[in-house]
Amino acid sequence: MVKTIGADRATAKWVARAGVAGPDYEQGVKTPKRAWASSAAGAASTYKQAVSAADIGDRFSRGVNAAGDAKWQAMAVEKGVSRFSDGVAKSEQYYRSGIGTVIGQIERVSLPKRGPRGSTGNYDRARKLGEALHAARLAKTVGGGK
Repeated sequence: MVKTIGADRATAKWVARAGVAGPDYEQGVKTPKRAWASSAAGAASTYKQAVSAADIGDRFSRGVNAAGDAKWQAMAVEKGVSRFSDGVAKSEQYYRSGIGTVIGQIERVSLPKRGPRGSTGNYDRARKLGEALHAARLAKTVGGGK
Protein backbone atom coordinates (compact mmCIF):
# COMPACT_ATOMS: atom_id res chain seq x y z
CA MET A 1 0.00 0.00 0.00
CA VAL A 2 1.08 3.58 -0.65
CA LYS A 3 1.88 5.62 2.47
CA THR A 4 0.74 9.25 2.46
CA ILE A 5 0.60 12.04 5.02
CA GLY A 6 -3.18 11.61 5.29
CA ALA A 7 -6.06 13.96 4.61
CA ASP A 8 -5.93 15.90 7.88
CA ARG A 9 -2.24 16.70 7.59
CA ALA A 10 -2.52 17.46 3.87
CA THR A 11 -5.44 19.82 4.55
CA ALA A 12 -3.65 21.57 7.41
CA LYS A 13 -0.58 22.03 5.24
CA TRP A 14 -2.65 23.37 2.35
CA VAL A 15 -4.54 25.83 4.59
CA ALA A 16 -1.32 27.04 6.24
CA ARG A 17 0.55 27.49 2.98
CA ALA A 18 -2.24 28.62 0.64
CA GLY A 19 -3.68 30.97 3.26
CA VAL A 20 -0.58 33.16 3.11
CA ALA A 21 0.02 32.82 -0.63
CA GLY A 22 -1.67 36.08 -1.65
CA PRO A 23 1.64 37.73 -2.58
CA ASP A 24 2.62 34.63 -4.60
CA TYR A 25 -0.74 34.79 -6.37
CA GLU A 26 -0.17 38.45 -7.19
CA GLN A 27 3.35 37.80 -8.45
CA GLY A 28 2.08 34.95 -10.63
CA VAL A 29 -0.57 37.17 -12.17
CA LYS A 30 1.86 40.00 -12.78
CA THR A 31 4.62 37.82 -14.23
CA PRO A 32 3.04 34.73 -15.82
CA LYS A 33 5.22 32.12 -17.56
CA ARG A 34 3.11 32.57 -20.69
CA ALA A 35 0.73 35.32 -21.74
CA TRP A 36 -2.78 34.52 -20.55
CA ALA A 37 -4.65 35.65 -23.67
CA SER A 38 -2.59 33.70 -26.21
CA SER A 39 -2.46 30.60 -23.99
CA ALA A 40 -6.17 30.72 -23.27
CA ALA A 41 -7.07 31.39 -26.89
CA GLY A 42 -4.75 28.55 -27.92
CA ALA A 43 -6.83 26.18 -25.80
CA ALA A 44 -9.98 26.95 -27.75
CA SER A 45 -9.99 23.63 -29.62
CA THR A 46 -9.65 21.66 -26.38
CA TYR A 47 -12.41 23.70 -24.79
CA LYS A 48 -14.59 23.14 -27.84
CA GLN A 49 -14.17 19.39 -27.58
CA ALA A 50 -14.94 19.47 -23.86
CA VAL A 51 -18.22 21.31 -24.19
CA SER A 52 -19.17 19.90 -27.60
CA ALA A 53 -20.79 23.04 -28.92
CA ALA A 54 -20.28 23.66 -32.62
CA ASP A 55 -19.21 27.32 -32.34
CA ILE A 56 -17.81 27.48 -28.82
CA GLY A 57 -14.21 27.87 -30.05
CA ASP A 58 -15.06 31.05 -31.90
CA ARG A 59 -16.97 32.47 -28.96
CA PHE A 60 -14.19 31.60 -26.56
CA SER A 61 -11.42 33.13 -28.70
CA ARG A 62 -13.42 36.30 -29.32
CA GLY A 63 -14.01 36.75 -25.60
CA VAL A 64 -10.38 36.15 -24.71
CA ASN A 65 -9.15 38.48 -27.42
CA ALA A 66 -11.65 41.17 -26.43
CA ALA A 67 -10.42 41.08 -22.82
CA GLY A 68 -6.70 40.79 -23.54
CA ASP A 69 -3.84 40.40 -21.12
CA ALA A 70 -4.05 43.88 -19.60
CA LYS A 71 -7.67 43.53 -18.47
CA TRP A 72 -7.18 39.98 -17.22
CA GLN A 73 -4.11 40.99 -15.23
CA ALA A 74 -5.64 44.14 -13.77
CA MET A 75 -8.83 42.39 -12.66
CA ALA A 76 -6.99 39.36 -11.29
CA VAL A 77 -4.71 41.55 -9.17
CA GLU A 78 -7.45 44.00 -8.14
CA LYS A 79 -9.92 41.31 -7.10
CA GLY A 80 -7.92 38.16 -6.55
CA VAL A 81 -5.19 39.20 -4.15
CA SER A 82 -7.56 40.50 -1.49
CA ARG A 83 -9.88 37.50 -1.85
CA PHE A 84 -7.29 34.75 -2.05
CA SER A 85 -6.58 34.06 1.64
CA ASP A 86 -10.24 34.37 2.58
CA GLY A 87 -11.15 31.93 -0.18
CA VAL A 88 -8.63 29.43 1.13
CA ALA A 89 -10.04 29.67 4.64
CA LYS A 90 -13.62 29.29 3.42
CA SER A 91 -12.80 26.24 1.31
CA GLU A 92 -10.94 24.20 3.93
CA GLN A 93 -13.77 21.70 4.43
CA TYR A 94 -14.13 21.16 0.69
CA TYR A 95 -10.41 20.70 0.24
CA ARG A 96 -10.31 18.22 3.15
CA SER A 97 -13.12 16.20 1.60
CA GLY A 98 -11.59 16.21 -1.86
CA ILE A 99 -8.03 15.47 -0.82
CA GLY A 100 -9.28 12.80 1.57
CA THR A 101 -10.90 11.00 -1.35
CA VAL A 102 -7.75 11.25 -3.45
CA ILE A 103 -5.41 10.19 -0.64
CA GLY A 104 -7.73 7.34 0.31
CA GLN A 105 -7.63 6.08 -3.27
CA ILE A 106 -3.83 6.36 -3.38
CA GLU A 107 -3.47 4.50 -0.09
CA ARG A 108 -5.54 1.58 -1.45
CA VAL A 109 -3.17 0.99 -4.37
CA SER A 110 -0.65 -1.85 -4.07
CA LEU A 111 2.40 -0.97 -6.08
CA PRO A 112 4.87 -3.41 -7.60
CA LYS A 113 8.38 -3.40 -6.18
CA ARG A 114 10.53 -0.44 -7.22
CA GLY A 115 13.09 -1.27 -9.88
CA PRO A 116 16.43 0.28 -10.77
CA ARG A 117 16.47 3.85 -12.02
CA GLY A 118 14.93 4.11 -15.48
CA SER A 119 13.33 0.66 -15.44
CA THR A 120 9.96 0.25 -17.12
CA GLY A 121 8.69 -1.27 -13.88
CA ASN A 122 9.00 2.14 -12.25
CA TYR A 123 6.83 3.67 -14.96
CA ASP A 124 4.33 0.89 -14.33
CA ARG A 125 4.13 2.03 -10.69
CA ALA A 126 3.20 5.54 -11.80
CA ARG A 127 0.76 4.19 -14.38
CA LYS A 128 -0.94 2.02 -11.74
CA LEU A 129 -1.50 5.09 -9.54
CA GLY A 130 -2.73 7.13 -12.49
CA GLU A 131 -5.15 4.44 -13.58
CA ALA A 132 -6.56 4.07 -10.06
CA LEU A 133 -7.09 7.82 -9.72
CA HIS A 134 -8.61 8.08 -13.20
CA ALA A 135 -11.00 5.19 -12.48
CA ALA A 136 -12.04 6.85 -9.21
CA ARG A 137 -12.69 10.14 -11.01
CA LEU A 138 -14.77 8.42 -13.67
CA ALA A 139 -16.73 6.49 -11.06
CA LYS A 140 -17.47 9.74 -9.25
CA THR A 141 -18.58 11.64 -12.36
CA VAL A 142 -20.47 8.75 -13.95
CA GLY A 143 -22.06 7.84 -10.63
CA GLY A 144 -23.56 11.32 -10.18
CA GLY A 145 -20.79 13.02 -8.19
CA LYS A 146 -19.23 16.37 -9.03
